[in-house]
Amino acid sequence: MIDPGESHVFAVGIGSYDLGVAWNLPHAAEHALAFAAWTRTCGVPRNQIHLFISSADRAKLTREIERADLDACSATFASITNFVLQELGTKSGELLYMFWAGHGSLSEEGLRMLFFEDLTQQSPTAFDLNDFFARLRTSSFQRFSTQIAFIDTCANRFEELGFDASLGKVTAGAGRWLHAGVRQAFFLAADSGEQAKEGAFGAAILSALKQATVKNGCWPPDQDKIVSAVRPNFEEAAQHPIQLVWTAADGDQHVQEMVSGNLPASRFVNAAAFSRKLPVRALRRLAEIALRYARLSESTATGATQRDELYGRLCAAARCPLANLARSSPRVEILHLVGAALQWNQEFQLAHQLGQLAPAAEFSVELDRLALMQEVRTLIETLPATTTKLRGEYLKTIGRQGAEPARDEVTTIDAMLDELYQISGVLEPQRPVWEFLLRLADRFPTHKEPIETFLKSRVTQVTLNTLRSELQREQLFVLSINLNPAYTEEPAIESIDARLVVAGTSNVVRTFAERQVTTWEAIEARVSEIVTESRELVIKMYVRDESALLVEFLMPSAYLTRTPDRLIVKLGGISRPLGRLHSVVVRLRERVIQRDYAINLAEWETIASRIDRDRASAVHWMDCTRAAPTIDTCCGLVVLQFLPSDDLLDIVNEGFPFLAWLRSEPDAGNWAEFVRQFDAWAGGRPLRNIARDVRTIRRKPTDLGANLTLFWDDPDQIGHWLRLADVETGGGS
Repeated sequence: MIDPGESHVFAVGIGSYDLGVAWNLPHAAEHALAFAAWTRTCGVPRNQIHLFISSADRAKLTREIERADLDACSATFASITNFVLQELGTKSGELLYMFWAGHGSLSEEGLRMLFFEDLTQQSPTAFDLNDFFARLRTSSFQRFSTQIAFIDTCANRFEELGFDASLGKVTAGAGRWLHAGVRQAFFLAADSGEQAKEGAFGAAILSALKQATVKNGCWPPDQDKIVSAVRPNFEEAAQHPIQLVWTAADGDQHVQEMVSGNLPASRFVNAAAFSRKLPVRALRRLAEIALRYARLSESTATGATQRDELYGRLCAAARCPLANLARSSPRVEILHLVGAALQWNQEFQLAHQLGQLAPAAEFSVELDRLALMQEVRTLIETLPATTTKLRGEYLKTIGRQGAEPARDEVTTIDAMLDELYQISGVLEPQRPVWEFLLRLADRFPTHKEPIETFLKSRVTQVTLNTLRSELQREQLFVLSINLNPAYTEEPAIESIDARLVVAGTSNVVRTFAERQVTTWEAIEARVSEIVTESRELVIKMYVRDESALLVEFLMPSAYLTRTPDRLIVKLGGISRPLGRLHSVVVRLRERVIQRDYAINLAEWETIASRIDRDRASAVHWMDCTRAAPTIDTCCGLVVLQFLPSDDLLDIVNEGFPFLAWLRSEPDAGNWAEFVRQFDAWAGGRPLRNIARDVRTIRRKPTDLGANLTLFWDDPDQIGHWLRLADVETGGGS
């Protein structure tokens, strides 16, 4: 038992961030304050509780802070680093108790980084948690024999967060390794690469601490019991809390590194996975396989001897003169054996040694699978692809496999490949991976050759042909028809050119050369020819139905009152309106071709950064007076209640991020019902998904009581024609 008077508390709660896009964690500051207040009631002196809360939250919690008889500082870079480097180093005691709630991330080096409240998009400097924990064991700090921390932050990769600059950090020089009797236990809300649910871990910690105190009356509450009480709350969750435990009898931080709780947990094991570019749970699977071998898993002297001998053989093979394997539990020790083998490139030596105890076929198969996964990852890293684009092809792949919904949540390359390899119910375990690579080859044609070469070296031609045939049957196509204006005093169309492409890719199926036109009748005739040829390719060559072909028109603003979906297409001697054959999209040609001249970029980008594309859209209706909304109040999709003409360019130039216009109003007396149905359709889904589902409303316009031609404008559209991914990804159409 420790005297509360010999304890120092370091609590941080950062709920409000201003990073251009508002980030808010409503429970972070509340939980940090609750933790500090609880330690005060347990007897920790007021001047030994160091509380840091983000400024906006501190203002909201003024009364609660006063009621708890505490002081709170801002949670800025200067405030926290000055405390850690200048003040904390001069303090000592039996216990350092820490709680941090806010945003966090995993750096490119695999380090845990925590965000200050004044972290910026352009200069993201963060708190290096790994360095802090290590330096607490050195002469840089006075002695705290017991150090316990609860960290309620995410651990997803920093490069996926969309910052403008790479992650920075400030670290001070470390002193000598000291303090032979130090014990550290750090309980973190999420494993490497995972996102934590806001407030869930902190709430579970506070509940467990209060219950343990009431039951036992000891200080601090038994850490193992806290961990045991919290873990069941996350058994079915996407995050997996882990605890890192460090003890040393002789002050050498390498000798007695020990892990308790969910695996993996130690820096050594995480580093081993990171060095081999493998997901951490791959090491878990190898450890679980090894645990099934006779004697290795025994909690007896015989089992311990077997594990020590195996570790010794690995050390000898790698020529690493390290001390004996740290004694812990069989599960933890075997995980460290696996980590050591991977760190030293001795995994097949480990498989060989396991084979002396029992058949090692399962272990070797898993190693072969991981080796192949690393090759695939290396290949993918050469692609000019963002994680978002990779994830799009990944989701298509698992969607076709009928995989469970949990696989949709992954965000890293490692996790995507690991999930693809884990899909059950397929004849060949690698088949989903081969399909994923074929999709990437189509998405990035300039890198198609190395992908094809890789596949041919590992997959039979029969399997490749089968997969290509299956993918071909699900392809969608976009026919983009460009109406080029004549530069005359009166509006006129001078020529037409077009391309048929595979939706969501740069793959051109057919190019239609520019041809002169002088009348709308000539336009109609040329469009009919282009559509007929495109239908022949899509329906007959690719064996797809009419719904697989989307027709996109790039229209000059002066022609927006025209109705391209009513153009007549002649098929087999029968004339039919184009809109009854295929979905039709109309886009403003000036904006696509000359965006820099047509758009107020500053306002556009400001509004775009404020719109959360993953939340359900609000629908704003604008009548011909343009009374509402304004660019300051817009938070979703703007629908014009009037048919614009060449003045649409002026409306777009005002900076609304999303626009839709209707070709004609609903039947007389039906406007209110139409608005109700449209609100229900467009307002109930994320903005980025509206264009994906808009085909339904185009194909069956009578469902909403009106014939519609929808025009969409999206701040993410910044390229010249042809921005091919827009239709597929919901970027606008």
